[in-house]
Amino acid sequence: MARRECREAVDMRGTPLDTLFAPYTIKRYGNSLIGVIALNLDPKGMIADKNSEGIEYLDAIEAANATAWHLKHNEHVDGVIAVTHIGYDTSNPPTPSDIDLAAASKNIDLIIGGHSHTTIDPKSPKSPAFHVVNAVGDTVLVTQTGSRGQYLGEIVVDLPSMKSDYRLLTVDRRLDDRIDRDAASILEPYKAGVERLMGERIGRLDKEMSSSSDLLLNWVADVMLEMGGRLSPDSNVDLSIVNKGGIRRGLPKGDITMGQIMTMLPFDNHLVLLELEGSDLIGAFKVMEHRGGDGVSAGFDWRNIDPERLYRVVTIDYLANGGDYMEPLTHGKITARSDEKLDEVMIKYIVEKKNKTIKYNDNKPRM
Repeated sequence: MARRECREAVDMRGTPLDTLFAPYTIKRYGNSLIGVIALNLDPKGMIADKNSEGIEYLDAIEAANATAWHLKHNEHVDGVIAVTHIGYDTSNPPTPSDIDLAAASKNIDLIIGGHSHTTIDPKSPKSPAFHVVNAVGDTVLVTQTGSRGQYLGEIVVDLPSMKSDYRLLTVDRRLDDRIDRDAASILEPYKAGVERLMGERIGRLDKEMSSSSDLLLNWVADVMLEMGGRLSPDSNVDLSIVNKGGIRRGLPKGDITMGQIMTMLPFDNHLVLLELEGSDLIGAFKVMEHRGGDGVSAGFDWRNIDPERLYRVVTIDYLANGGDYMEPLTHGKITARSDEKLDEVMIKYIVEKKNKTIKYNDNKPRM
């Protein structure tokens, strides 16, 4: 009784995605039917306009409530689960948060959330709320497991009552010998290639750079400035900008492998050289400041930007095209673009060091 992948709050009619998604899916577990709906955030601002052309974002709460009502009353499911990528309590107008959705819902029993990387742990007294009273006085369980694969969420649901318990499981080496044979067989054709990339040494670091550290963020921004300057050698480059959300893992002390850089910068982003008015650059830094700061190259005082001056900025095309709410950057002019993706640019930089250990010490916040 299962349908195609589910989608909700998005009208995809007339786009290539229309035939790939359905409004919901229904699965049978024993004698119980469970409906699953999915909610994503408004692509405007987060995704470059050209990558979401033709997609209309609907009112997420109205769409979710209407679909959940249909599942309960017309499809006669016993429970409705919302799988979301809207954030626990983040402000992404007009996208509601998981908390907003839970409070306004009437027929949703469980929310499995994402996007904000919130760690919801029922055992921790500091955990964000995970039980939310909905619009008809029932309790909705809201879950989310943080980021970077540190935790696995386990939800035990009593069917058909839909009463549920939730806990976090720490992902560590005690689970290494618990291999699912079916999953292992799916991965087997790719294993050799992945192991080759993960084992191909390209350089060395003199210290660890953790995933959330200013040390790593600063280093990536400085490498981008140096490598981006080569896009137009006759032009002086003022600064580089990188979003911290685009850096997805840290690097250990010692050997650096190609696979580590590829998984650190996994997105299909290219370096661009952007000419931008100071007034728009100020706007970009306001966006970055609002979310706690991003990466900016050394030596640039973002608090002292001349609004009348033209700046040359190295960044990635995702941001230059307005991704991650960087709409001010779309007012600039892209004058050069790298053929290589950002991870390939980083690999090139490291390889050029010819196995000389990279020593980098600037760990002070720049924003």
